[in-house]
Amino acid sequence: MSSNIQPLAPGCIYHVFNRAIGNEQLFLKEDDHFKWIELFKKHVLPLCELYAYCLLSNHYHLLLRLNFDTRGEDFSKAMSDSANSFSKWHNKEYKRKGSLFMRPFKRKLVEDDHQLAWTTWYIHRNPLHHGYTPDWSSWKFSSFQMFLNDKPTALNRNFMLDFFGNKEELIKQHNLNANDTMVNLIAFE
Repeated sequence: MSSNIQPLAPGCIYHVFNRAIGNEQLFLKEDDHFKWIELFKKHVLPLCELYAYCLLSNHYHLLLRLNFDTRGEDFSKAMSDSANSFSKWHNKEYKRKGSLFMRPFKRKLVEDDHQLAWTTWYIHRNPLHHGYTPDWSSWKFSSFQMFLNDKPTALNRNFMLDFFGNKEELIKQHNLNANDTMVNLIAFE
């Protein structure tokens, strides 16, 4: 692993993200997303709590907290196992060879409430940011929809709803424009 990669610590919240190498696409059809999610749940989810995600054609974003008993090395190995499993499946499915993901995956420690609010907003609005859709809120492979309903999910919905205060405040915060300040909408008590 490169020495400029931030170490992972138990109990900390991270924005984790990665992309396909070159001009490759991770998700060529809808079922590919489901396969990635299945493998993420199998390899990575037992080691963390997932708070937000967004899958786009050539990259993904995750907001998660490592479990307090999860060592950084174990989490990194689980991410690698998940990526390798998906790559092997993808290569067989699309008759390709070689690496699919950039290595290592990127991570950014979430250090305060403002960064937590902004990162959640950024992840959910990522389809708009990259020009995939003008309606980011209905992006099928984003966790935003999970906050609007009560369907079973692997997402820890309550953590983010408690953080924002309730569902209405989370929606209000997400509907801000990039130039608006979010800090005024979040009660830091």
